[in-house]
Amino acid sequence: MYPSLKPYSSKLDKKCRFCPEGGIDEKKHSQESEMVKAVKELESGISAEAVALNVPAGQWHAVRALESGSLILEMKEGAYEPIGPEDILAI
Repeated sequence: MYPSLKPYSSKLDKKCRFCPEGGIDEKKHSQESEMVKAVKELESGISAEAVALNVPAGQWHAVRALESGSLILEMKEGAYEPIGPEDILAI
């Protein structure tokens, strides 16, 4: 896990992330805070197979920029809802 970055979940909405500038790294976690999958780093300018990350609804996850100036575009279903304390994984 990333220092000081706690996994969170959007329980009702699936997401799709793009990174047209810079790079991101994403980790997926179980309810028990165990890392279940380290998603491949996503960097701009790489092959078409890795230009987006899909996050299913209810998946605990954490994302970080790999470099200053990274641009992350995130799309999800429905209206924006800020995350609350119940959406942050207690570790």
